[in-house]
Amino acid sequence: MPMEIPDANRMTDFGKESKIKSKICVAFKVFGCKVNQYDTHALRTRAEELGFEVVSPDGDWDAMVVGTCAVTERALAKARRFANQALSKGMVVATGCAPRLCPDFFENPGGMGISAASPLEALDALRKLAGMDAQGSWDGHGIRKFFGHRRAFLKVGDGCPGGCTYCIIPMLRGPSRSRPPLELVAEAARLAGAGHPEIVLTAIHLGLYGRDLAPPSGLLPLLRMLESVPGVRRLRLSSIEILEVSDDLARFIAGSPLLAKHLHIPLQSGDGAVLGRMGRKYAPAEFLSRLARIREFMHDVSISTDVMTGFPGEDEASFRRTCEFVEEAGFSRLHVFPFSPRPGTRAWEWRDDPAVRAGNRRSAVLVDLGLRMADRFRRRFIGKEVEVLVEEEHAEAGRTVLSGKSSEYLSVSFEGMPGSLGRMVRVVPVATTENGLRGEMR
Repeated sequence: MPMEIPDANRMTDFGKESKIKSKICVAFKVFGCKVNQYDTHALRTRAEELGFEVVSPDGDWDAMVVGTCAVTERALAKARRFANQALSKGMVVATGCAPRLCPDFFENPGGMGISAASPLEALDALRKLAGMDAQGSWDGHGIRKFFGHRRAFLKVGDGCPGGCTYCIIPMLRGPSRSRPPLELVAEAARLAGAGHPEIVLTAIHLGLYGRDLAPPSGLLPLLRMLESVPGVRRLRLSSIEILEVSDDLARFIAGSPLLAKHLHIPLQSGDGAVLGRMGRKYAPAEFLSRLARIREFMHDVSISTDVMTGFPGEDEASFRRTCEFVEEAGFSRLHVFPFSPRPGTRAWEWRDDPAVRAGNRRSAVLVDLGLRMADRFRRRFIGKEVEVLVEEEHAEAGRTVLSGKSSEYLSVSFEGMPGSLGRMVRVVPVATTENGLRGEMR
């Protein structure tokens, strides 16, 4: 019997409050991960439901909501600089991870800078600005449209049980908490109906989805449910740990016409001793073994990764082992970043280790290696048909040039018909470009 899709037009706790009567303009700016982007979009959705007019951050606004990131010192500083500069124009509400870490987020708030430790606190600040009762409730979820994007993020859970010695996010986000599957099915239906054929599942720790529910569930049952949602043409996993890609999950992804053949699997280091100090739960050989198993199911699967350099205890020999490991693993894409000591974590105690000073130099080496590996992976698809979600369209010398992402997360540009945004089209890559592929429509 087909699964009954919950009412896609119903949104919990929406539409229960009277809307504001005067025009108040709110702008939104987001920094950081996909979860933070989802949270900020949910705030925007809720603000529009209440009658606020959403405008560009570059326009005239009465309030600016800034979704911040605190995963590294650089990310925090970038969001803080933007928010403090925006104070000169009006009220700024900082939400996301940074206000939870830094109550003194604003240098000179002067009553116009508000640090909101939760989405509800941010929404209450907007309510007060509009002269509304700040007594509403909201769980921080519920999106009708992922504004400005063809791919939409679907936040399936929040929080993480922790274990990594360098990561501050479990302290800021709390333990793992999964959203009910029928709620997610309804939201996916809304998003597909709003013109988002690709849904990207995201969470702080995606692979743990469902284990905290009653009765317990898992990521695979959720994917089976989401496959049945009308209008969804592609499902993509944002990031998942290597030990959570079971044979059953890999087999399902391989056989599904909707699941993207791309997995982002964080590595962090290719050296066993460094992984141990990081608190990671796998050895390099175990990681490679699981990669080989995944590729038995999907030969051309795209596997991207995160690599951290300059972690305390990483000497030149262990860094060389990481470079050799990355080459052997055959990743399609590297996200490389130097270690950033975060207060309150175990690794904060090791921040004076000499390895930390080598982080930027080692990152540059790995970035260069990653570019070569990405080009090598792209070349494998020349002459092979791929399916591309059209995300951009522009005119060039009298032609319409379309571009978007394939199932394998390859950037592909090609000549096509105007009005193709949001369509899935078949393309055959014929050449590489600086950051992707150039193709021809079939």
